[in-house]
Order: sequence, then C-alpha cells, then structure tokens
Amino acid sequence: APTPAAALRALDRTHYTRLNARYRPAHTWARLLLRGGGVTDLLADLGTAADGLLLAMPALWEAVVRRLVAESFGPHGGHVLSVGSSVGITVRGDLGNASAFRPDCLLSLPGLPGHGTAQRTLLPVDAKYKRYDRHRVSAADLHQLLTYGSGYAPVEAPAAVIVHPQPGGHDRRVLQVRGPKGLLGTLHVIGVDTRTTPERATEWIGSALR
Repeated sequence: APTPAAALRALDRTHYTRLNARYRPAHTWARLLLRGGGVTDLLADLGTAADGLLLAMPALWEAVVRRLVAESFGPHGGHVLSVGSSVGITVRGDLGNASAFRPDCLLSLPGLPGHGTAQRTLLPVDAKYKRYDRHRVSAADLHQLLTYGSGYAPVEAPAAVIVHPQPGGHDRRVLQVRGPKGLLGTLHVIGVDTRTTPERATEWIGSALR
C-alpha cells in the first residue's frame, strides 16, 4: 500500500499545467496532512513530473478540519480535546457490546458570553466531505449533530458545527431546529473555500464561529 512518504514524493514531483491545474488545491490541502506542518508551509511548487495520486478524501478532510479548527482558536484560548472513549457518547442495552460515537473534533472554548472565562464550553465540530453548498443538510447528519450538541454543548445553548468543502468561496448558514417545546439545537454549517490558502481558511473559520 502507498505510504505517506511515497505520496509526498509524488506530490513533490508534480508540475502543474493547464491540463492538471484543477488538482493543485487538493494537493495543497493534502500537504497539510502529510507533512504535518502549519498552514503557511504548503505552497512551494517543486519538481517537474505529474503522477496520479489517490487519496481517501473524507479521512483527509477530517484531519484538515481538525488542524484548521485548532489553529483558528488556539490564539484565543481554545484547544481541541482528544476525543477518546472516555468522552464518547455511548449506547448500552442493545445487542452486542456497548458502542460509542464521537465528533471528529471537540473544541474547548474559554466560555459563553456572560458566563465568565473560567467556565469552559465544549463545541462539537464534524467534518463532512459533502457539497453542502449545493444540497440541504441530510436528515442523518441533522440527527447526528443534534445528538452531539445535546451531549457536549451547554444545556442552555446546544450547538454543533459542520465544516464542508466549498470550492470558489466561503459561506456560512445557521440552522435552528425546533420542536413543540422549543429550540432543540443550533447547527452552524461552514463552507470552506478549498481554492484559497489554508491560512485564509483558518482565518475564515475563526471569524465565522467567534
């Protein structure tokens, strides 16, 4: 199976022409994961040859979103928690062993306005490699994110975030889900322009959620 080092060598040999230029943004974002560097380290064009490269894009997008979120909120007192089994949402009593599920990224923030900075707030973030700039959020994803908001966010303000790729421009919309007894949760749907630099994407995520 291809290794990360082999994938990086293929990327570094790539020479972009009019015929393959559309792949350059995806390759730039791939370097963010494969090289493990910061968002400013990714734009050097090296080498002379173009090779094919297959990537598991949903998994890559999850890793990219985790890093973008961490770098967006780190300077403002936020940090990404390690989402292990101890903080997963568990299901017991069904057939087989207990199961657990968790968001792709769990962001710890200094606190809600009016609650003081000592009280930290959790915000679940899920990466969806889907074109939610063209389609409504699916019922399955709505149910999933409502569960995350209920399980992690403050009771008085249940919220969660979807981050999806949106080539050509950033976007943000806010979904409010209500039932007969009132607000069930707020879902922030953040579209990140994958044709811009990762540094600008970091700035956008931070501004959209603060």
